[in-house]
Amino acid sequence: MANFFAARLNRILALCALIHAKVSSSSSDTNACQNYAFDYKITKDLDNIEIATGRVYIILMEDNLVTVVKKLLQAKLIVGQQVEIISYNETPIKEIILIGITTISADFKMMGETAAKMILEKSTQHVAVPFYLTLRDSL
Repeated sequence: MANFFAARLNRILALCALIHAKVSSSSSDTNACQNYAFDYKITKDLDNIEIATGRVYIILMEDNLVTVVKKLLQAKLIVGQQVEIISYNETPIKEIILIGITTISADFKMMGETAAKMILEKSTQHVAVPFYLTLRDSL
């Protein structure tokens, strides 16, 4: 059991490092994956995706989340144990889907306030918006 928690903590720390790399540098997602030794595959066609144990699925679009959840249910895989899911953008439904979906989400309130201020000030500066990790049982 201790090995399970140590492995999960390492995945969470690596994920936080990946998020930090994405937010604080100009490196692409694939460079960050390579830098942190993630074995990864970027897939656009989820209709033919192979769902397998031992994988973490990072899902950007809501429609894709529905597709992956359906495939997981059909395969009778246990989320949080056999496979893990991370979704972008926090929404209330992600608290209750399956056992709760871990999310990575920008600070949309800050983003809106900053955009409004920049419009009023006619500013063209680049502003980094913080991302937040909401850990749930899917990871």
